[in-house]
Amino acid sequence: MKFNYKIKQINEDFIVDEVSLKPDFYNSNKSSFSYLWIKKRGMTTFEALEILRKEFELQQKSISHQWLKDEDGVTSQLISIRKIIFQRDLDKFNLKYKIGDFQIQIENILGYGKKELAPRLLHGNKFKLVIRNLNKKEAESFYKFCQNNRLISFINYYDKQRFGIVGGPYNTHLIGKGIAKQDWVKAYKEFKKSKNNDLFSLLPPKKIDSNNCKKFFKQLNFNQVHFFIPSYNSYLWNKKVNNYINKINKNNFQYFFSGIGLMSFIKKENSFIQNIIAVKGCEINKGNYKVSRKEYIRNLQVTTTVFPINIDKDELNKGKYRARVSFFLPTGSYATMLIKQIFIKL
Repeated sequence: MKFNYKIKQINEDFIVDEVSLKPDFYNSNKSSFSYLWIKKRGMTTFEALEILRKEFELQQKSISHQWLKDEDGVTSQLISIRKIIFQRDLDKFNLKYKIGDFQIQIENILGYGKKELAPRLLHGNKFKLVIRNLNKKEAESFYKFCQNNRLISFINYYDKQRFGIVGGPYNTHLIGKGIAKQDWVKAYKEFKKSKNNDLFSLLPPKKIDSNNCKKFFKQLNFNQVHFFIPSYNSYLWNKKVNNYINKINKNNFQYFFSGIGLMSFIKKENSFIQNIIAVKGCEINKGNYKVSRKEYIRNLQVTTTVFPINIDKDELNKGKYRARVSFFLPTGSYATMLIKQIFIKL
């Protein structure tokens, strides 16, 4: 089956708002951190952090986030900076970066506190999506499926955003694999293929050997280097889930998805499956960049409610229709993967 629907045809088709686990707030004169609610369009979280870092003259370790957000969408999230700023600073920043369709804005200063934001400390994300390029029958089937199924479950695979950037090869897990194996030459060669924007601002290795390639990665923000390891872990988890489904259910079915490959799905939704899948992955030490083994667990299935909003003619694709939906997903689950699996079921 070939899917012809389009998600993210324009940034406003993919709106994501973080549902944050908010930190404790204190008076500004008793605090070291400002908590900023930012909205960005068409840029990665790393790119947004770098703009904030330079604008407020911060060290890389002085700015933190709770989770990464896609670049192709309009996304809102909480950021902490080790600096006390006020409304005048916010206004100055927004005026500078509100040129035409803004790329990044600080919507408000949520408060002040004594601790930086910790990774993964959030409940999840709210999504509002527009699915385009549907014929009338597809749009109506999709709408009715969401309307008639109060609870929708899907296999919690990582989607292709975890493995690359739009317009580049989906190979960040291969960069992570190189780092995990301490094969820094392999990691560097894969990084060069990735079309990462940082490639042009960094000094290339003097010589393509393990020591010099490792030094190359140390120029990057550690949080970005750290991203490559979870990308590799995600690849391992997807692979293990795929093998598990093939093993427990011979009557499964498979679909090939660009960027992630051939994935297996359960034909009967009432089939008994494990709730948790664990994978032996890796983590990297910030001090010495050494890698150690660590077990990661993740829900095999996620269940949510998808609220259909409406069906309308698609103004961007002649003769086609669009469907608008809204839903919540826990941290780490992919809206695009949910939509893929709904269309599989139609």
